[in-house]
Amino acid sequence: MNWRLMMCVACHSMAMVTADQSISGGGIFMKIQGQSGKMTFATSEPIGSAADKVQIEMSMLQELASDGTVLGGGGNAKHSFNSFATQSFTFGSPVSSTIAGVSSPGENGTAGTPKDYSITKVAFTCYLGGGDAATDSKLEIESIIFMEDAILQFENPDGS
Repeated sequence: MNWRLMMCVACHSMAMVTADQSISGGGIFMKIQGQSGKMTFATSEPIGSAADKVQIEMSMLQELASDGTVLGGGGNAKHSFNSFATQSFTFGSPVSSTIAGVSSPGENGTAGTPKDYSITKVAFTCYLGGGDAATDSKLEIESIIFMEDAILQFENPDGS
């Protein structure tokens, strides 16, 4: 089985990650590698030898100015990080869902027939700074895993 992954912003209830952890649900098995920022998804176990495994690594997080300069890399209000090892973060349990009515490209550039796609969602949350939810900036990412082949086309807000 082939499947795809898409990241987008969302919010869910989570469980704190401090050591290697395995989570499953929605037809997905996950291994979270402690606070390394690495996670591996697969549709079967053992995850490490699954033919369809996908590993995601979040190696750093930076806020950039419009000219590409890194902001918030030091001082008390630090919000750019070169490692997730110093950050507290959580993952939610995988949840089955559906994305309904997605049109894929048809032949010769025409619109295809809308289709519903089976997906599994997994949420990631990190409080950037000292790990205090009351004072730190909150990063929330939702992984959307397509459980079947999908051809999706995205447009920029300006239509290009």
